[in-house]
Amino acid sequence: HAPLPLKVTVALSLTLLPLGVIALSQSLSAYSHVRAAGNGPLQVLGIAAPLLMWIVAVAVAWSGVNRLVIEPLRRMRAVVERYSTGDASARMADGAFGSPELAELAAAFDSMADRMAGHATQLEAALATQRALTREVHHRVKNNLQIVSSLLSLQARDATSAEAIAAYALIRQRVNALALVHRWMYQDEGASGVELRPLLADLSANLEHGFDGRAQRARRVTCSAGRIAVGQDTALPIAFLITELVASSRDADDGLTSDARIEATHSDGLARLTIASPAFSGDDGMDRFEDSTRRIVAGLARQLRNPLRYDGEAHRFSIEFPALGG
Repeated sequence: HAPLPLKVTVALSLTLLPLGVIALSQSLSAYSHVRAAGNGPLQVLGIAAPLLMWIVAVAVAWSGVNRLVIEPLRRMRAVVERYSTGDASARMADGAFGSPELAELAAAFDSMADRMAGHATQLEAALATQRALTREVHHRVKNNLQIVSSLLSLQARDATSAEAIAAYALIRQRVNALALVHRWMYQDEGASGVELRPLLADLSANLEHGFDGRAQRARRVTCSAGRIAVGQDTALPIAFLITELVASSRDADDGLTSDARIEATHSDGLARLTIASPAFSGDDGMDRFEDSTRRIVAGLARQLRNPLRYDGEAHRFSIEFPALGG
Protein backbone atom coordinates (compact mmCIF):
# COMPACT_ATOMS: atom_id res chain seq x y z
CA HIS A 1 0.00 0.00 0.00
CA ALA A 2 2.97 2.33 -0.52
CA PRO A 3 2.23 5.57 -2.43
CA LEU A 4 2.95 5.65 -6.15
CA PRO A 5 5.80 8.25 -5.96
CA LEU A 6 7.70 6.03 -3.53
CA LYS A 7 7.18 2.99 -5.72
CA VAL A 8 8.41 4.91 -8.78
CA THR A 9 11.49 6.14 -6.90
CA VAL A 10 12.38 2.61 -5.80
CA ALA A 11 11.79 1.27 -9.31
CA LEU A 12 14.01 3.94 -10.88
CA SER A 13 16.74 3.33 -8.33
CA LEU A 14 16.70 -0.40 -9.00
CA THR A 15 16.63 0.18 -12.76
CA LEU A 16 19.68 2.45 -12.59
CA LEU A 17 21.40 0.34 -9.95
CA PRO A 18 23.94 -1.14 -12.43
CA LEU A 19 24.87 2.39 -13.51
CA GLY A 20 25.21 3.34 -9.86
CA VAL A 21 27.48 0.38 -9.17
CA ILE A 22 29.65 1.28 -12.16
CA ALA A 23 29.74 4.91 -11.05
CA LEU A 24 30.73 3.91 -7.53
CA SER A 25 33.48 1.58 -8.76
CA GLN A 26 34.80 4.28 -11.09
CA SER A 27 34.84 6.74 -8.22
CA LEU A 28 36.77 4.31 -6.01
CA SER A 29 39.23 3.54 -8.81
CA ALA A 30 39.78 7.24 -9.51
CA TYR A 31 40.28 7.85 -5.79
CA SER A 32 43.01 5.21 -5.59
CA HIS A 33 44.86 6.70 -8.60
CA VAL A 34 44.80 10.29 -7.41
CA ARG A 35 45.45 9.60 -3.77
CA ALA A 36 49.21 9.72 -4.23
CA ALA A 37 49.04 12.78 -6.49
CA GLY A 38 47.07 14.87 -3.99
CA ASN A 39 43.45 15.89 -3.66
CA GLY A 40 43.05 19.02 -5.77
CA PRO A 41 39.70 20.33 -6.98
CA LEU A 42 40.01 18.59 -10.34
CA GLN A 43 40.88 15.33 -8.70
CA VAL A 44 37.92 15.52 -6.33
CA LEU A 45 35.58 16.38 -9.21
CA GLY A 46 36.90 13.44 -11.20
CA ILE A 47 36.22 11.15 -8.26
CA ALA A 48 32.67 12.42 -7.68
CA ALA A 49 31.66 12.82 -11.34
CA PRO A 50 30.46 9.22 -11.97
CA LEU A 51 28.40 9.18 -8.78
CA LEU A 52 26.95 12.64 -9.52
CA MET A 53 26.01 11.47 -13.01
CA TRP A 54 24.09 8.56 -11.50
CA ILE A 55 22.25 10.87 -9.11
CA VAL A 56 21.41 13.27 -11.95
CA ALA A 57 20.12 10.35 -14.05
CA VAL A 58 17.80 9.24 -11.25
CA ALA A 59 16.54 12.83 -10.77
CA VAL A 60 15.89 13.33 -14.50
CA ALA A 61 14.09 10.02 -14.76
CA TRP A 62 11.98 10.85 -11.68
CA SER A 63 11.07 14.25 -13.09
CA GLY A 64 9.94 12.72 -16.37
CA VAL A 65 7.84 10.04 -14.69
CA ASN A 66 6.30 12.59 -12.32
CA ARG A 67 5.37 14.90 -15.19
CA LEU A 68 4.19 12.26 -17.64
CA VAL A 69 2.52 9.75 -15.28
CA ILE A 70 2.00 10.81 -11.67
CA GLU A 71 0.66 14.34 -12.21
CA PRO A 72 -1.80 13.27 -14.96
CA LEU A 73 -3.02 10.46 -12.69
CA ARG A 74 -3.59 12.96 -9.89
CA ARG A 75 -5.65 15.15 -12.21
CA MET A 76 -7.64 12.12 -13.31
CA ARG A 77 -8.27 11.20 -9.69
CA ALA A 78 -9.55 14.72 -8.97
CA VAL A 79 -12.01 14.48 -11.87
CA VAL A 80 -13.20 11.03 -10.74
CA GLU A 81 -13.75 12.33 -7.18
CA ARG A 82 -15.81 15.25 -8.52
CA TYR A 83 -17.89 12.86 -10.59
CA SER A 84 -18.40 10.44 -7.68
CA THR A 85 -19.67 13.26 -5.44
CA GLY A 86 -22.43 14.19 -7.86
CA ASP A 87 -20.82 16.55 -10.38
CA ALA A 88 -22.11 14.94 -13.56
CA SER A 89 -20.34 17.59 -15.68
CA ALA A 90 -16.84 16.47 -14.61
CA ARG A 91 -14.80 15.46 -17.66
CA MET A 92 -11.14 14.77 -18.49
CA ALA A 93 -11.09 15.92 -22.10
CA ASP A 94 -9.59 19.32 -21.28
CA GLY A 95 -6.53 17.89 -19.55
CA ALA A 96 -3.07 17.29 -21.09
CA PHE A 97 -1.98 13.78 -20.16
CA GLY A 98 1.33 13.50 -22.02
CA SER A 99 0.87 10.01 -23.40
CA PRO A 100 -1.57 8.30 -25.78
CA GLU A 101 -2.39 5.62 -23.21
CA LEU A 102 -3.50 8.10 -20.55
CA ALA A 103 -5.35 10.15 -23.18
CA GLU A 104 -7.24 7.00 -24.21
CA LEU A 105 -8.10 6.31 -20.57
CA ALA A 106 -9.41 9.87 -20.20
CA ALA A 107 -11.46 9.53 -23.39
CA ALA A 108 -12.92 6.23 -22.14
CA PHE A 109 -13.98 7.90 -18.87
CA ASP A 110 -15.58 10.82 -20.72
CA SER A 111 -17.44 8.42 -23.00
CA MET A 112 -18.73 6.49 -19.99
CA ALA A 113 -19.81 9.73 -18.27
CA ASP A 114 -21.62 10.89 -21.43
CA ARG A 115 -23.50 7.58 -21.66
CA MET A 116 -24.47 7.79 -18.01
CA ALA A 117 -25.71 11.35 -18.51
CA GLY A 118 -27.79 10.19 -21.46
CA HIS A 119 -29.26 7.33 -19.44
CA ALA A 120 -30.06 9.71 -16.57
CA THR A 121 -31.85 12.07 -18.96
CA GLN A 122 -33.89 9.20 -20.37
CA LEU A 123 -34.80 7.98 -16.88
CA GLU A 124 -35.90 11.47 -15.82
CA ALA A 125 -38.05 11.79 -18.92
CA ALA A 126 -39.58 8.34 -18.33
CA LEU A 127 -40.23 9.18 -14.67
CA ALA A 128 -41.91 12.46 -15.63
CA THR A 129 -44.11 10.59 -18.12
CA GLN A 130 -45.00 7.97 -15.50
CA ARG A 131 -45.93 10.63 -12.96
CA ALA A 132 -48.10 12.41 -15.51
CA LEU A 133 -49.88 9.17 -16.41
CA THR A 134 -50.37 8.27 -12.74
CA ARG A 135 -51.84 11.69 -11.98
CA GLU A 136 -54.14 11.35 -14.97
CA VAL A 137 -55.34 7.95 -13.72
CA HIS A 138 -56.09 9.38 -10.26
CA HIS A 139 -57.90 12.32 -11.87
CA ARG A 140 -60.08 10.07 -14.00
CA VAL A 141 -60.84 7.73 -11.08
CA LYS A 142 -61.81 10.72 -8.92
CA ASN A 143 -64.15 12.04 -11.61
CA ASN A 144 -65.76 8.61 -12.08
CA LEU A 145 -66.27 8.23 -8.33
CA GLN A 146 -67.92 11.64 -8.18
CA ILE A 147 -70.30 10.51 -10.92
CA VAL A 148 -71.10 7.37 -8.90
CA SER A 149 -71.74 9.54 -5.82
CA SER A 150 -74.12 11.73 -7.80
CA LEU A 151 -75.99 8.69 -9.11
CA LEU A 152 -76.35 7.36 -5.56
CA SER A 153 -77.73 10.73 -4.45
CA LEU A 154 -80.29 10.67 -7.27
CA GLN A 155 -81.28 7.10 -6.47
CA ALA A 156 -81.66 7.92 -2.77
CA ARG A 157 -84.35 10.48 -3.63
CA ASP A 158 -86.63 7.65 -4.81
CA ALA A 159 -86.14 5.67 -1.60
CA THR A 160 -89.12 5.66 0.75
CA SER A 161 -87.83 3.95 3.89
CA ALA A 162 -85.42 5.46 6.39
CA GLU A 163 -83.27 2.31 6.25
CA ALA A 164 -82.84 2.59 2.48
CA ILE A 165 -82.01 6.29 2.70
CA ALA A 166 -79.45 5.58 5.42
CA ALA A 167 -77.87 2.79 3.35
CA TYR A 168 -77.56 5.04 0.30
CA ALA A 169 -76.06 7.83 2.40
CA LEU A 170 -73.45 5.54 3.97
CA ILE A 171 -72.46 4.08 0.61
CA ARG A 172 -72.18 7.58 -0.79
CA GLN A 173 -69.92 8.63 2.06
CA ARG A 174 -67.66 5.64 1.35
CA VAL A 175 -67.47 6.56 -2.33
CA ASN A 176 -66.71 10.18 -1.44
CA ALA A 177 -63.91 9.09 0.89
CA LEU A 178 -62.32 7.09 -1.91
CA ALA A 179 -62.72 10.01 -4.32
CA LEU A 180 -61.02 12.38 -1.87
CA VAL A 181 -58.00 10.12 -1.54
CA HIS A 182 -57.65 9.97 -5.32
CA ARG A 183 -58.06 13.73 -5.47
CA TRP A 184 -55.08 14.31 -3.17
CA MET A 185 -53.07 11.68 -4.97
CA TYR A 186 -53.74 13.69 -8.11
CA GLN A 187 -52.84 16.98 -6.42
CA ASP A 188 -49.52 15.62 -5.16
CA GLU A 189 -46.80 16.82 -7.54
CA GLY A 190 -43.93 14.93 -5.95
CA ALA A 191 -43.20 11.59 -4.37
CA SER A 192 -43.85 12.74 -0.80
CA GLY A 193 -47.06 10.74 -0.41
CA VAL A 194 -50.49 12.03 0.58
CA GLU A 195 -50.74 14.94 3.02
CA LEU A 196 -53.17 14.13 5.83
CA ARG A 197 -54.07 17.72 6.75
CA PRO A 198 -56.03 18.62 3.57
CA LEU A 199 -57.41 15.09 3.27
CA LEU A 200 -58.82 15.13 6.81
CA ALA A 201 -60.21 18.63 6.29
CA ASP A 202 -62.16 17.49 3.24
CA LEU A 203 -63.35 14.35 4.99
CA SER A 204 -64.57 16.38 7.96
CA ALA A 205 -66.52 18.72 5.70
CA ASN A 206 -68.24 15.78 3.99
CA LEU A 207 -68.97 13.97 7.23
CA GLU A 208 -70.75 16.93 8.78
CA HIS A 209 -73.84 16.11 6.72
CA GLY A 210 -76.52 13.70 7.87
CA PHE A 211 -76.14 10.01 7.09
CA ASP A 212 -79.36 8.26 7.91
CA GLY A 213 -82.02 10.59 6.51
CA ARG A 214 -83.63 11.13 9.89
CA ALA A 215 -84.40 14.49 11.41
CA GLN A 216 -81.56 15.00 13.85
CA ARG A 217 -79.40 17.73 15.26
CA ALA A 218 -76.71 19.06 12.97
CA ARG A 219 -73.52 17.07 13.29
CA ARG A 220 -70.23 18.89 13.58
CA VAL A 221 -66.99 17.17 12.61
CA THR A 222 -63.75 19.02 13.35
CA CYS A 223 -60.19 18.01 12.63
CA SER A 224 -56.65 18.93 13.58
CA ALA A 225 -53.53 17.53 11.91
CA GLY A 226 -49.87 18.37 11.65
CA ARG A 227 -47.80 18.17 8.49
CA ILE A 228 -47.95 14.41 8.05
CA ALA A 229 -47.46 12.53 4.80
CA VAL A 230 -48.41 8.89 4.37
CA GLY A 231 -48.17 6.43 1.52
CA GLN A 232 -51.06 5.82 -0.83
CA ASP A 233 -51.60 2.33 0.60
CA THR A 234 -52.00 3.93 4.04
CA ALA A 235 -54.16 6.90 3.01
CA LEU A 236 -56.97 4.70 1.67
CA PRO A 237 -57.63 2.66 4.85
CA ILE A 238 -57.29 5.83 6.97
CA ALA A 239 -59.97 7.61 4.96
CA PHE A 240 -62.28 4.58 5.07
CA LEU A 241 -61.70 4.06 8.80
CA ILE A 242 -62.64 7.66 9.59
CA THR A 243 -65.69 7.42 7.36
CA GLU A 244 -66.91 4.17 8.91
CA LEU A 245 -66.47 5.32 12.51
CA VAL A 246 -68.00 8.78 12.08
CA ALA A 247 -70.67 7.98 9.50
CA SER A 248 -71.87 4.86 11.31
CA SER A 249 -72.27 6.50 14.71
CA ARG A 250 -75.77 7.52 15.83
CA ASP A 251 -77.20 10.02 18.26
CA ALA A 252 -77.24 8.61 21.74
CA ASP A 253 -80.60 8.02 23.39
CA ASP A 254 -79.54 10.10 26.40
CA GLY A 255 -79.34 13.25 24.29
CA LEU A 256 -75.58 13.22 23.61
CA THR A 257 -74.66 14.46 20.18
CA SER A 258 -72.83 12.56 17.47
CA ASP A 259 -70.32 15.36 16.94
CA ALA A 260 -66.83 14.05 16.21
CA ARG A 261 -63.26 15.26 16.59
CA ILE A 262 -60.48 13.92 14.34
CA GLU A 263 -56.82 14.49 15.22
CA ALA A 264 -53.55 13.32 13.67
CA THR A 265 -50.17 13.75 15.36
CA HIS A 266 -46.67 12.67 14.46
CA SER A 267 -43.70 11.52 16.55
CA ASP A 268 -40.57 9.43 15.84
CA GLY A 269 -41.68 8.19 12.43
CA LEU A 270 -45.15 7.14 13.62
CA ALA A 271 -48.43 8.98 13.09
CA ARG A 272 -51.32 8.64 15.52
CA LEU A 273 -54.94 9.07 14.47
CA THR A 274 -57.64 9.65 17.08
CA ILE A 275 -61.40 9.88 16.47
CA ALA A 276 -63.57 10.97 19.40
CA SER A 277 -67.36 11.26 19.64
CA PRO A 278 -69.94 11.01 22.44
CA ALA A 279 -71.85 8.65 20.13
CA PHE A 280 -69.19 5.95 20.69
CA SER A 281 -70.41 3.75 23.54
CA GLY A 282 -70.09 0.31 25.02
CA ASP A 283 -67.04 -1.74 25.87
CA ASP A 284 -65.64 -1.41 22.34
CA GLY A 285 -67.31 1.87 21.34
CA MET A 286 -69.43 0.17 18.67
CA ASP A 287 -72.69 -0.56 20.44
CA ARG A 288 -74.65 1.37 17.83
CA PHE A 289 -72.72 -0.05 14.87
CA GLU A 290 -74.04 -2.69 12.53
CA ASP A 291 -72.23 -6.02 12.26
CA SER A 292 -71.07 -5.24 8.72
CA THR A 293 -69.51 -1.99 9.92
CA ARG A 294 -67.70 -3.85 12.71
CA ARG A 295 -66.19 -6.23 10.17
CA ILE A 296 -65.14 -3.36 7.90
CA VAL A 297 -63.48 -1.48 10.78
CA ALA A 298 -61.60 -4.61 11.88
CA GLY A 299 -60.42 -5.20 8.31
CA LEU A 300 -59.20 -1.61 7.94
CA ALA A 301 -57.23 -1.88 11.18
CA ARG A 302 -55.57 -5.03 9.84
CA GLN A 303 -54.60 -3.14 6.69
CA LEU A 304 -52.86 -0.53 8.85
CA ARG A 305 -51.14 -3.40 10.72
CA ASN A 306 -51.86 -1.92 14.12
CA PRO A 307 -54.59 -2.50 16.69
CA LEU A 308 -57.50 -0.08 16.92
CA ARG A 309 -57.70 0.97 20.57
CA TYR A 310 -60.76 2.39 22.31
CA ASP A 311 -60.79 4.63 25.40
CA GLY A 312 -64.23 4.27 26.97
CA GLU A 313 -63.85 7.22 29.32
CA ALA A 314 -62.89 9.61 26.50
CA HIS A 315 -65.17 7.92 23.91
CA ARG A 316 -62.15 7.87 21.60
CA PHE A 317 -60.64 5.47 19.06
CA SER A 318 -56.92 5.62 18.24
CA ILE A 319 -54.54 3.83 15.90
CA GLU A 320 -50.89 4.29 14.89
CA PHE A 321 -49.31 3.87 11.47
CA PRO A 322 -45.99 4.74 9.79
CA ALA A 323 -45.51 8.22 8.34
CA LEU A 324 -43.24 9.09 5.46
CA GLY A 325 -39.98 10.88 6.23
CA GLY A 326 -40.09 10.10 9.90
